[in-house]
Amino acid sequence: MPSNNSFGTPTLRSSREQGHRQTTWPELLNDLVFTAIIAQLAGRLLADDSDMSFLEFVLIYVPVWWLWNGETNYSTRFDNEQDVVHRALTSVQLIALIILATTIPRSVESAVLSKVFAITYSVTRFTLLIEYSRVWYYLPNTRPFIQRIALGFGASIGLWVASVFAPVPYRYWLWAVGLLIELTTPLVVTNKDEHNKFPPDVRHLPERYGLFTLLVLGQSVTSIVNAMIDHGLTVKAVSATVLCAIIIIGIWWAYFDRVDDEAVRQVEKGGSSVPYRFWLYLHLPLTMALTMVGVGMQMAVKNVETLDLSQSAQWFMAGALGAYFLIQASISLTTWIAGSSHPSFRRGVVVRFGLGIAFTGLGFISSLGPLMLLGLLAAGVISLILSDTLGPEPPSNFEGGREQENQP
Repeated sequence: MPSNNSFGTPTLRSSREQGHRQTTWPELLNDLVFTAIIAQLAGRLLADDSDMSFLEFVLIYVPVWWLWNGETNYSTRFDNEQDVVHRALTSVQLIALIILATTIPRSVESAVLSKVFAITYSVTRFTLLIEYSRVWYYLPNTRPFIQRIALGFGASIGLWVASVFAPVPYRYWLWAVGLLIELTTPLVVTNKDEHNKFPPDVRHLPERYGLFTLLVLGQSVTSIVNAMIDHGLTVKAVSATVLCAIIIIGIWWAYFDRVDDEAVRQVEKGGSSVPYRFWLYLHLPLTMALTMVGVGMQMAVKNVETLDLSQSAQWFMAGALGAYFLIQASISLTTWIAGSSHPSFRRGVVVRFGLGIAFTGLGFISSLGPLMLLGLLAAGVISLILSDTLGPEPPSNFEGGREQENQP
């Protein structure tokens, strides 16, 4: 094994290390760039809420989330704050991401910008592949794991590079196939033993996904503030903003009052990796729905003086919020399956599923005005807060989903 040097090398991280592992400053800087990208994605939907625009939104959102997910999962296993080469490579990724953000408003409509999007995506992923190659070099016991990961990721990068030379719409089909390969690679080429041998750091990974969820939620706050500024301070606008704020608090409460990370802990302890994989991939539709909720709230505040919302705006509000709670319930379900059968967790899952179904049903009701719709949604999230507050207390060894015995 090559020896470490003063510049640092990749290190196999473990939750068995002593002390608390915090998110690093470079990771937070990376998150800020993704905040700008999410803002651009939300702007696309706000400018055009047609069905085709939604499909384009999904086509762009998935690779954006996967870029963030890729670097996050590398860091949780192999990050070393003393690794100067790693910091240089993440700086290259950062520059590529900033350029990628500028293409978002017309990354599908413009042939040139779609090429730039594909190039910057490929550069970011190839840089991550270089990082994994350094792990392969410095940590020989990871080589079978890294080789299979690199095979799938490398094939996808090849398709993204080829898409630059393909005409529209074949370019987007190559994107879709490349994404399918990347999304399925960790599911197909890695097995339970490898997840147990190189587990995610439970001190780090749930916090990173929580921070990204919080950043997307912050975009919703920005959306309603901008909508109120554009509309002006009227009684109806202030009322709508207050109701949106209650909904945002409910969204935050549902996720952060009890961090469901038992699925990650189970992998670390040598258990099944299936709940963990569901836990991880469910965060993609969760943050996508959350972005749509922010767009819907901005539409509602802007149109608060009208008697009716457009059907798309109503779906962005009620349908996306319903989807958010259904997905959040599914994430909570991974904690239940992974080992916690306490009544507090069962109750939380049932209430979130029920709320998600009820909110989705509101999307089918026409002739609901903005204030009426916001009022019904706010009442629903208040009921969730009351249920969690007045329901059974979680076990004494849990604090927001975290086992206290492992805390420093």
